[in-house]
Amino acid sequence: MAVDLKRLLAPTHYCLRSGPQVNSHKLRNWRLEGSKDGSSWKCLREHVNDFSLADTKFSVAAWPIENADAAVFRHFRVYQTGKNSSGDNLMCAGIELYGALRAEVAVMFKFQYSFDTKGVLYHIATNGGKKAYTNPHTSARVVASLSSCYSAGQSSPARFVQ
Repeated sequence: MAVDLKRLLAPTHYCLRSGPQVNSHKLRNWRLEGSKDGSSWKCLREHVNDFSLADTKFSVAAWPIENADAAVFRHFRVYQTGKNSSGDNLMCAGIELYGALRAEVAVMFKFQYSFDTKGVLYHIATNGGKKAYTNPHTSARVVASLSSCYSAGQSSPARFVQ
């Protein structure tokens, strides 16, 4: 799963939301990666046997991104590196990113709690708080994508940034 912010972000934290399943399909082994061009990726944080996402519906967890060296990225992806709580399928219902958004004037998004209204995707979706929230993928303000394993009709990339 990946998102193209169409702008540069120096990340400091990120959050993930699991899907509607109970006791299944929770990420346990993955990397958050960042890229400027969408083809060359840098590991921002690696998770091995991470049980932060609880075995409940739509559980959420957050992590700091340490040693990012103030690097900026346009593209971010969750890359599964091993089995999840019930097998191989990557299932994720949401992501939010925090950090300094680079634009004409730098804007800082400071993490307070998971999926608060202070994240980058929320800011993009509301045009900086100037309009009602609309999914940033369906409004073409960001591009969310799924891996080649994605089967048409099962879900939409828009759900990842919802």
